[in-house]
Amino acid sequence: MKGICCLAATPLSDKDHVDRATLEHGDVVALRSALASLPPTAYGADQQSLGSLHERLCAVVDLLKAEGLPPERVLLAIKGIAYEAKMGASAAILVERMVTWCLEQYFKAS
Repeated sequence: MKGICCLAATPLSDKDHVDRATLEHGDVVALRSALASLPPTAYGADQQSLGSLHERLCAVVDLLKAEGLPPERVLLAIKGIAYEAKMGASAAILVERMVTWCLEQYFKAS
């Protein structure tokens, strides 16, 4: 795998590449697994109901930010992880919320 892709299944270029070690990091694997096991009926659930998913997403955002990825690359990576989880088109509402959570976490005051 060269890099992860976004929901539109567009491969990332070499400059957008997230290395394999990062893609296999425990936080990324946990997020991908949580997304893959989430039933479609939960895609519209509130943040409190999706608390562990939110925490996993924030951990991945922190990981990618620490690796020096700018916010737009982090967003592409998160969308790519969702794509890899094979969530399908019905997950668009959840992915949209994940983008919001991602930006909030990335720019959170330390």
